[in-house]
Amino acid sequence: MVAVCDLEEMKAKEKAWKFGAERVYTSYEAMLDLDLDLVDIVTPTPTHSDLAVRALESGYNVLVEKPMALTSRECLDMIAAARRSGKTLCVCHNKRFYDAIVKTKSAIEQEHLRVSRMRVAHYFIYGHMRPDWILTEGSGGFCGRRWCTIPTCSSTSLAG
Repeated sequence: MVAVCDLEEMKAKEKAWKFGAERVYTSYEAMLDLDLDLVDIVTPTPTHSDLAVRALESGYNVLVEKPMALTSRECLDMIAAARRSGKTLCVCHNKRFYDAIVKTKSAIEQEHLRVSRMRVAHYFIYGHMRPDWILTEGSGGFCGRRWCTIPTCSSTSLAG
């Protein structure tokens, strides 16, 4: 890791120390002058599109945490910027490698099970510990009030 950027300098310094980053910034614009291979955007969802487009237009490959953006228009803008720049835009699916997910996938494949595909915009596994912001529409992490009442399944038998 080369640099960390946060609006709060102390937070940026703490993260830089923790991850061994060489530089600290409080402005992403200044960070775009660095010689980097990749910009990883780990900010709140409403900022993803603007930051990704700026980074792509500045010649960087971009990894953005999911959800990609708040609207399909913003997603299309990000894709268009990647195509114009010739750089890679990737949306992180970090839960894909959780132990319970990997074991579930393996069990499905080994037992040749058919799985019904459920389409939702975003899911979370915070249970009773989930942060309040994840339920706000602005975070991009909320599908609808009714969905939140669906009980979550336990993965202890798979992870154990």
